[in-house]
Amino acid sequence: LNALDYLHSDGIVHRDLKPDNILVQCREPANFCIKIADFRLAKDDSFLKTRCGTQLYAAPEIWQSRPYTTKVDIWLLGVIAFKYVYHLLKVKG
Repeated sequence: LNALDYLHSDGIVHRDLKPDNILVQCREPANFCIKIADFRLAKDDSFLKTRCGTQLYAAPEIWQSRPYTTKVDIWLLGVIAFKYVYHLLKVKG
């Protein structure tokens, strides 16, 4: 969440968070590092209305062609967390 908070504090919206773009490096059993990748669709949040990203994870306002903000990234994280909690995603090892 620190990385996403940093992006949002600079007015940047990732717009394509999905499991493939979240990199997890395990250093020890309880010590890991999470990084965000693939910034091709990232953009400043001045005026966003473009349909983009991965439809399976995208917030409703993106696919309804409504203006959106950094909050769409929070939606994306929520969808990913839900899928992990309910074992709908397989963890790559």
